[in-house]
Amino acid sequence: GIERNRSRVPVFSPYLPSVAPASGRIAIMKAQGGTFVKSGWRKRLDLIVVGVVVLSLGLLAYVHRGVDAAEVDLHDGGVWVTNGSRHMVAHLNYQSQTLDGGLRTATSEFDVSQSGTDVLVASPTSVQPLDTATVSFTGDSSTVGVEVAQGGSTVLFADAAQGKVWASTVADAGGFSAASDPSIEELDRPRVAVGLDGAGYVLTADGLVRSVRGSGAEVDVKERGRIHGEVSAEAQLSVAGSTLLVLDGGLLRTTEREVDLGVDTAALQQPSNSGDEAVVATRDSLLRIPLRGGEPSRQQAASGRPAAPVLVDGCAYGVWAGSGHYVRDCSDDTFDHAAQYPELAGAKEPAFRVNRSVIVINDLVGGNVYLPLESMQRVDNWDLIAAQIEQSDTQED
Repeated sequence: GIERNRSRVPVFSPYLPSVAPASGRIAIMKAQGGTFVKSGWRKRLDLIVVGVVVLSLGLLAYVHRGVDAAEVDLHDGGVWVTNGSRHMVAHLNYQSQTLDGGLRTATSEFDVSQSGTDVLVASPTSVQPLDTATVSFTGDSSTVGVEVAQGGSTVLFADAAQGKVWASTVADAGGFSAASDPSIEELDRPRVAVGLDGAGYVLTADGLVRSVRGSGAEVDVKERGRIHGEVSAEAQLSVAGSTLLVLDGGLLRTTEREVDLGVDTAALQQPSNSGDEAVVATRDSLLRIPLRGGEPSRQQAASGRPAAPVLVDGCAYGVWAGSGHYVRDCSDDTFDHAAQYPELAGAKEPAFRVNRSVIVINDLVGGNVYLPLESMQRVDNWDLIAAQIEQSDTQED
């Protein structure tokens, strides 16, 4: 059926060992139980043959020096998910539909952001980069009073009170310090968002939008226009392609357009590659709003609390807590789907997790993972992850 056929993605293991450079060895062995007697010309011929073989292998080793670990595409078709009640983050192997590795966090108030193998675990007080090859944290930095946003390999930190913004990479985020020199300073209450391509955006209280590329002191900052009107502290920020989106109450704004959605509350999309439209979920609808003019399209849903929708490969996805309603609205209507799922209705805080083109629904509280492209198959083997973590802790002790 449509649900299963659309889920086929190339799957490779993220835990593949590094591929070492090719090497050649020639072993010359003596025959046991006897002796070979060779004439002088035969010995010289043997030496010539061996020399040619060694030279050939050396040339091949030079031409093909092996595959560096960094060159291996670790696209396993998987995605990282969380379980707040058990303080755990885990990797979902999509092909096998199982959780196969994870870590324990220090608090239940945390989230995970991801782009390929760039994975960051953040709480209100700290950020920890996650090494997907070793399934371990590679640092832990304090972010008290600091907003954090990740996209691609880029991480932006913003201290609104101090008017400072720092640009970093995921790999270096574990060493962040608010005492370090900022990438940009003297800003009026900055807010930040990062696109899927790693481009960062800074919005200040006066509505000015700046783009940020690079990290540390080597950043390229450019003004990108202005969001008109006052922006509240509760405004939601996201990115569609290279366009900063601001949803404040029921008002969606970019530097070029403003759309009144006619609602009091709504959920703004997660960052997307497409810059043609924005997706917003209200209590009973999934809206697709053209960013260059035109009327929004609307897909009705059973009333509930909307999660931040996602836009992937031409399809918009929405899910609602309480009602268990799920919507997939695609450019090709053949793949549209909408239904209520009793199992989703029991999820306390459903949220979409996306890595590359893999999409799942994760209950942030209970940890259950639902596969919408696999007839809403549920994955919940958190006991296995807990046992693995306990065993690892015992071995370290």
